[in-house]
Amino acid sequence: MTKADDRAGRRRRGRPERWAWLAVLCCACLLLITPRPLLAQAPAVAVETQTGPGYARLLLIWPGPAPALEARIFNGVLIAESDAAFAVDLASLSRSLDPYVALARQDADGRTLRLAMKRAMTVSARVEGRVGIVEMRLPDAAAPPPVYVAALLEARESKPAPVPEPAPEPEAAPAPDPAPVPPPAPD
Repeated sequence: MTKADDRAGRRRRGRPERWAWLAVLCCACLLLITPRPLLAQAPAVAVETQTGPGYARLLLIWPGPAPALEARIFNGVLIAESDAAFAVDLASLSRSLDPYVALARQDADGRTLRLAMKRAMTVSARVEGRVGIVEMRLPDAAAPPPVYVAALLEARESKPAPVPEPAPEPEAAPAPDPAPVPPPAPD
């Protein structure tokens, strides 16, 4: 075997690796630029969170009636599934539940929310009107979380905003008495 044959053989063996990396790179680029149509059409859902000693509560406030919602914990991940796709701000959700949640992500279908838990928790979910409620509780929590009623949210939103009263105008200070005029000088 000559040196030229050896070099040619090495070159041929190296080419498939280059093409494989190029193919992987192209596939990755295609995945990044492919639109996510379900999430683009999903309604934005307002998120409120409440935390307290031994519990955290996630409120998904829908623009209309909330669809059915189920939640469970599997291998330290809270999985909340809805019957309809929705869009939430995952970064703010993760920040607001920081004592209990390490990471939040949403599946590509837009119907499933996954929260990586920092602690072992029990979970329950229910729907009240426009609000989907996911409650997380430490197993050894001394007391249950306070009851949340969606009617309170409805009352809060339907109550007209208080109109601020105009500030009272400062009272005008009484006009100072004119200085006494000296009597005319005698001629």
